[in-house]
Amino acid sequence: VAVNMYTKQPTSLAPPVLRESATEDWLDTNTTKGEGVPLLTDPHNAADNGGPVKGGGFQKQMLKFDRINAHLANERTWLAWIRTTFSLLSCGLTLQTYANDSSSGTWHWWLFAVGCATIVSMDFTYMTGWIRYGKVKEILQQNKEVLGPKMGRLKLKYQTFLVFGTLCTVAVVYWMGGYDDFSRR
Repeated sequence: VAVNMYTKQPTSLAPPVLRESATEDWLDTNTTKGEGVPLLTDPHNAADNGGPVKGGGFQKQMLKFDRINAHLANERTWLAWIRTTFSLLSCGLTLQTYANDSSSGTWHWWLFAVGCATIVSMDFTYMTGWIRYGKVKEILQQNKEVLGPKMGRLKLKYQTFLVFGTLCTVAVVYWMGGYDDFSRR
């Protein structure tokens, strides 16, 4: 089956067969009423195009394909959460290294505190990503009739505030004089 995506309504096309008599025999035995109906129409409302499609085979395959795409998108999102977690871990460990190498006691404690906050933010980011991945995976495995309006997903409000606060703290500490300490290295 091929799909022409450049027409206004995509339609399915039968694959070419070399012998015409074999094609006619195959079409007589294997086609159902309603084939050739646009792919994106509901099979029960296709009466004006030849009646309802029995089984809706191609449309079921398209729905399965959409569900597979949704699962793959969920996994890609989970991997983006993991990348963000590793970036935050890298920043936190870098700040901890600068704290150990700091010459003044005040900067040592500021950098240590900000590094710890970044690592806590990393832990929270990992857990938020894992919980959201699990919720979306659970939602994708349910029927559409069971789904509620909010679907029980974890909101990102607290995660956003934590990361934003941590980054602002890093900027303020750097602005307050950490630049001189860092530029001597």
